[in-house]
Amino acid sequence: MDVQVRDAGTVKVIEVAGRVDWENARDLDIEITKLIRAGCRYVVVDINGVSFMCSGGIGTIVHNFSKLQKARGAMYIISSTEYMEELFQTLKFHIVFAGYIYPTFESFKEKVLDHKS
Repeated sequence: MDVQVRDAGTVKVIEVAGRVDWENARDLDIEITKLIRAGCRYVVVDINGVSFMCSGGIGTIVHNFSKLQKARGAMYIISSTEYMEELFQTLKFHIVFAGYIYPTFESFKEKVLDHKS
């Protein structure tokens, strides 16, 4: 798994690529937790580069999604791959993340960030 964090104005973007397995799902959780502890309230997790995600990776996303909502923030998911769409549909997470999933960062920016300005 490769994780890159970048600033995108008022949000932090975490780009995840490769396999998110049980061993490195904790690393992803640590990266998101660092951002939250630093005061970031809006996190975008781009998983378009993910080829596999285990239950630990899904758990990390759901846990931090909830944590940010409790802190009056939000987590947005960038995902357009068939693999992730099928995974989310199977687990019914497309319902949990309704309104928070966008196919590209550009579509997220257009529909969310540009409307907050």
